[in-house]
Amino acid sequence: RPPSGRSVPEEAALAQYLSRVPVFRDLPRRQRLELSRVVQPQTYTPGELIMRQGDMPHAMYVLVRGAAAAFHNPDARGDVSQ
Repeated sequence: RPPSGRSVPEEAALAQYLSRVPVFRDLPRRQRLELSRVVQPQTYTPGELIMRQGDMPHAMYVLVRGAAAAFHNPDARGDVSQ
């Protein structure tokens, strides 16, 4: 197994999926394969909070299936430093 813990066919399938995501579409296949080795799939339950406005981002999220909603709170502080 590759270092990702996924099989080579699983990595290839993930790289193929990434080719349908607009931000990754124009990457060469080799780079999408490299990405497929480092992505960490996450599962969230309906209604589960993924992140809050103002949180420092630590990841990029790509939905494989399902839906997510984003809400903007103009009263929330966008700056997390004090």
